[in-house]
Amino acid sequence: MEREAISINDDTMNCITGIMLSDGHIQQRSVTGNGRFIFTQSGKPEKREYFDLVLEVMKPFCSANYVPYAKEWLDTRSNTINSSISLTTMQLPCFTSLHKV
Repeated sequence: MEREAISINDDTMNCITGIMLSDGHIQQRSVTGNGRFIFTQSGKPEKREYFDLVLEVMKPFCSANYVPYAKEWLDTRSNTINSSISLTTMQLPCFTSLHKV
């Protein structure tokens, strides 16, 4: 499917709007490039169900066989291991339009 033909329906737009009020944003890496949607949250197990729901909504905007990015790191101040999980969509004109709003 051509990237220009990918659009955001009203239900998905409502979801994106809500997610952008919390842990989501649209990034446009250059003036001439398209925008992409990024959602990141703590990797705590109790938050995974919500992350998976967001991933399901955003899958049509991700590449085939997309795998979310997870990372862990040591917080030396508290000596605890922290984690996060994130998803990043393809760079698409529909996200560029939202970024400009």
